[in-house]
Amino acid sequence: MFDTNIFNLGILFFIYLLPIFLIYVGIIKYRYRLFVLSLIAIVTILIIILENWSLSTLGIRFDNLISFLGPYIFFTIGISILLIFISKKVMKKQHVIKWWTNKRITITFIPVSVVQEFLFRGFLIPVLYEMLGSIFLVVIINSAIFMFMHIIYSHTVADLLFVFLEGILLATMYVLFPNLILITLAHAAHNFLAVYFNYFNSDRVGFVEAPSITEPPKV
Repeated sequence: MFDTNIFNLGILFFIYLLPIFLIYVGIIKYRYRLFVLSLIAIVTILIIILENWSLSTLGIRFDNLISFLGPYIFFTIGISILLIFISKKVMKKQHVIKWWTNKRITITFIPVSVVQEFLFRGFLIPVLYEMLGSIFLVVIINSAIFMFMHIIYSHTVADLLFVFLEGILLATMYVLFPNLILITLAHAAHNFLAVYFNYFNSDRVGFVEAPSITEPPKV
């Protein structure tokens, strides 16, 4: 008999852990990270098709779009304000000047947010729940794997802690209000602020390959 848990463990290892590890140790060059992310998304889509997943299982729903809109607006704005405050007042992060002139900032963070939510909330949460049967464990492990994905970028311990906490918030929000469209929009807003405040933006740039820019030089 086919063991579903073994199959799901294989998914975790080959889709979520191994590719990131190979990039981290340099076996796969860092510059190919977006290509790897795209390939992972394609493989995931093939699994979804072969397993006959419904759109509802993935969280692509329109029946609860309006009823969940209020909580997601509150969540997105609330976390964004908190992120801005902590970045500016606590961590003293410098922000990117004239971000709107950088096409990689204005274009890349949106599709990356879509792919990340598709992989981590839409696909991974049902897989983890089938394995564990515990929402609490699902949220924690989902957030830990989400944080692990970011080790390939230049980071500090505080940066990774922020990602873990963001993962917990996103996973919890999705479990309470399962809608992949709304959680993706929330994540995109937070991703933009992460880029704006130069999280994961030093030698290796996180979501986009943009130089870390603070203040223009004085002439």
